[in-house]
Amino acid sequence: FAAYVGGLALLFAAVTIVVHRSGLMTEGVSGFSLFFGAMPALLTIATLSYLLYSISDHLISGVLLAFFATLALCFIGGCMYPVSIFPESVQRLAEVLPSGMARMRITSSYMGTEDTNLWGLLGYSALFLATATAIRGYKAGKVHG
Repeated sequence: FAAYVGGLALLFAAVTIVVHRSGLMTEGVSGFSLFFGAMPALLTIATLSYLLYSISDHLISGVLLAFFATLALCFIGGCMYPVSIFPESVQRLAEVLPSGMARMRITSSYMGTEDTNLWGLLGYSALFLATATAIRGYKAGKVHG
């Protein structure tokens, strides 16, 4: 899990450097603030992936579960289409989904605006990590017990 989070952080650091050097950054926003502002979103994404792979028993089912769950969350969370095109009920749902919160966090980090999703993302991360740890502990006990 730590290697996965580290890999995501390195990938996002590389993207941040490219965006910063290419002049695509919003004026007044540093690459440092973008990188560290988006870290809670990356942590939530990593812990969600860890949870989804913990649920499945086989590699292929884990990949399929992660793909379809991520696809659905990204669609409803506004990562593929603007949230404004959805009905109001879906817009409200997108605000509390981990994908919607992560999208808002990364967008606000890029724009240099204040975002209030920090505690929500950290809460999701803690919930996903605790659940995945419990599932893995149960499966380990079932195999060895």
